[in-house]
Amino acid sequence: SVLFSLALNFKQMELYHAPAVFAYLLGRCFCNENNTKKQMSSALKFCALGASVILTFGLLWLPFVIYPRDSLSTKFHLGGLEQVVKRLFPFQRGLFEDKVANIWFSLSVKPLSIRSRVSPDLLPLAALLLTLIMILPACFMLYRVGQRSAQYPPKKN
Repeated sequence: SVLFSLALNFKQMELYHAPAVFAYLLGRCFCNENNTKKQMSSALKFCALGASVILTFGLLWLPFVIYPRDSLSTKFHLGGLEQVVKRLFPFQRGLFEDKVANIWFSLSVKPLSIRSRVSPDLLPLAALLLTLIMILPACFMLYRVGQRSAQYPPKKN
């Protein structure tokens, strides 16, 4: 989880893999065992996974919080984080710009014309919901694969 968090912070394109990796790692945390000892182990694995991701992101994003672009003070500033998030998710340019235009160009042809039917303020929310709906089946399958691989570790020779 630390290595993938580092990859996410290195290249924004890793966001495409994030739901799949998250689902698999989550599946690795939780097995279908009814044993209380296994359930405690699952809870510890889940907490360790969450802590490693939060600590990795916290350490990597700390300079943007402490030293914003326009100031040399060492107080906490959330403006630096806001700038990073705006650059990662450039919704102010619209969904029909740059790399995010994949399905939205298809939906903007004359018969559908989503640009004229949906408010530009609602398009990012619609994009999020549509993306979540479309990736949910694959993420569920990866969660199940993670559960099975946690239940049946590789045999040692």
